[in-house]
Parts: sequence; C-alpha cells; structure tokens
Amino acid sequence: MIKELLKKILVSFTRKYDSIVAAIEQSKDLTIMSVAKLISFLEIHDKRLSSYEEDFIESVFQSKLNIRS
Repeated sequence: MIKELLKKILVSFTRKYDSIVAAIEQSKDLTIMSVAKLISFLEIHDKRLSSYEEDFIESVFQSKLNIRS
C-alpha cells in the first residue's frame, strides 16, 4: 500500500525532478520507505537546485559588474 502511494507521489512531479525521481526509484526500496523519508529526499534535492540557481544568478551579476569596471 505504501509503495503504491510513493509511486503516485513520484509520478506527480514535474520534469525538474526527473533525475531525483529516477535515482530514488532505482536506489531505494519503496516497500520500506516512509512518505516522510521520500519528502526529505525531495526537499534536499530542491534546496540543492535552488542553491545552484542562486550561485548562477550571483555569478551573472558579478560578471556584469566586472565588465562595467
């Protein structure tokens, strides 16, 4: 029952999460994983993606400042 719930949750995500969904499906045992643990993995991935985006934006601004100087 939990496995079916986890699979429903995983297929509901957008393409942005394809890599983490595939990694979870391949490396984790969904029969023993809790919903809380799944959410934890997804939150960690989301924070990592956000930090990459912030780093990219910061580097773009820094590049523009360097060009103008």
